[in-house]
Amino acid sequence: MVLESYIKRIDPAGHKSWRGPQEASMVDTLLVAAADARKFVTALAGKDHNFVHDLLDTDGHVDCCYLADVGRTGPRCYHRHDRFQPIEAAGWQTVHHGRTVEAYAWEGNIRDCSIGETATALLPSTLIQQQADLTFDMRGPIWLDPTGTPVFAYHQQDGNDSKGMPVRASYLSEFLAQHQLELIVLHWFERMNLTGDYEGPFPSITANVAARLTPDLTIHAGKIRREERDLG
Repeated sequence: MVLESYIKRIDPAGHKSWRGPQEASMVDTLLVAAADARKFVTALAGKDHNFVHDLLDTDGHVDCCYLADVGRTGPRCYHRHDRFQPIEAAGWQTVHHGRTVEAYAWEGNIRDCSIGETATALLPSTLIQQQADLTFDMRGPIWLDPTGTPVFAYHQQDGNDSKGMPVRASYLSEFLAQHQLELIVLHWFERMNLTGDYEGPFPSITANVAARLTPDLTIHAGKIRREERDLG
């Protein structure tokens, strides 16, 4: 199972390495009380992918905290997700959600001249780490449960921005059942052709959908939103 991912592919036969046919896919997840999950997915039906991102903190720690920092003496970091937070939007009932991951970025040549490029990583959220009693192992990097069994891992593909954080399915199932939660899955996909004409049009298809994953690992998908542009 994947808690968060971003995958991008570009046609190697394109006339430039960054132009031509390409596609991108993104997955984000949230923890929501099982009693609220169905109405939350229903409320998201037909909404643009950016609508939810505008309500959530999706930027993560950028130059504000060290990776897996145990604490800080100043104000509490806004990007530290150690509790359930309310989502409030016009026409909605308030729904409390918990984040599953926290992103970290430490900028090279700006914040830290000892590294040439920005270093990035995904970690299980503070909320999950506190509940799961995890041990961080840099060799993966992976996170181990008290028995030494891998539970979470971080994977980043060399040469592009593709990355992801898988979680052991059996652990996720037990976690959701124990805490009476469901996992909200937000999936976005785009296929585009960046033609040689820099002024466009650029034919594209985008689609996004919200779904909920129950403790028995059954996926209940909501309504798919699809948009086509300049297909001719």
